[in-house]
Amino acid sequence: MTKDKDHQSSLPESDLPTGLARPAQRALAGAGLVRLEQLSRVSEDEVLELHGMGPKALDQLRRALAEKGLSFANTSYSREEDIKSLYQSLLDSWNQRTAEGYAALFSEDGNVVGFDGSQMNGRREIASQLGRIFADHQTARYLAKVREVRFLTGQVAVLRAVVGMVPPGQNDINPAANAVQTLVAVRREGGWHIAVFHNTPAAYHGRPELAEKLTEELRELL
Repeated sequence: MTKDKDHQSSLPESDLPTGLARPAQRALAGAGLVRLEQLSRVSEDEVLELHGMGPKALDQLRRALAEKGLSFANTSYSREEDIKSLYQSLLDSWNQRTAEGYAALFSEDGNVVGFDGSQMNGRREIASQLGRIFADHQTARYLAKVREVRFLTGQVAVLRAVVGMVPPGQNDINPAANAVQTLVAVRREGGWHIAVFHNTPAAYHGRPELAEKLTEELRELL
């Protein structure tokens, strides 16, 4: 008994969140992770691989790290790149005219607001409507520039971008189709999915200089 007490007293005092579920506490202790500073040396993926860890516990750890000015190793870069990759996959699916691939990037109850204000609700409707669009029209391809990726929580992110469209058979964008896009992504079942994708015409009414500036910026991507 004395030996056990001596061993416990030699362990570093934990500064992990007190509200962590017991399975998460045991998982971290078993891996020798009892201090926030130690967690800043490992990645989120490594922590999630521990038996007993879940999304709620991971989010508690993120917040605790942030309060100390810390984060998981490579977290900011890797998470931001995940959202950018999701967005690029969306644009690629449109450009390749694959309705099923486009819809698969959304959560089951995901929503799309189109350039003209039309709406598609749910993965099945997105696939169905896009399938008809691709069958009936030669669609223009997207060029995009990401403005910002921001995490509202560990499980929800917002991406803002500007886009231009190159009509079929042409090599320049159509300025009238320039748009601002907003994507809301949610992390579910270990992966990121699109919850909402919104398109707004970049009309800049009464400010033609801003419209021209955006067009020139997007032309640099050609």
